[in-house]
Amino acid sequence: ARPVGNAKDRFREDKLRIPRLVRFFSRFNDGDILQHLDEQTLEGVWEFRELRGVSGERIAGEFMAGLQQAQKPVMFLRNYESLGLFPATFPT
Repeated sequence: ARPVGNAKDRFREDKLRIPRLVRFFSRFNDGDILQHLDEQTLEGVWEFRELRGVSGERIAGEFMAGLQQAQKPVMFLRNYESLGLFPATFPT
């Protein structure tokens, strides 16, 4: 699972691609996303996981779509957590 081209460039252009990556992965796979990401993609996710500049509405919409489409919703949630996306999704 990786974006087309340079992962950091793609995530810098549109940070919503990070939760979309989890959504698409979880739609077609029921396992641990960390086992399927290359190093460059994982570095890009960690760098932009705060999703700065993306509206809360868009983040929430992507989260809900991912949860609804996941083969195993519990794995979607675990993958979301392992990539550090919950703080951006549910800010305190």
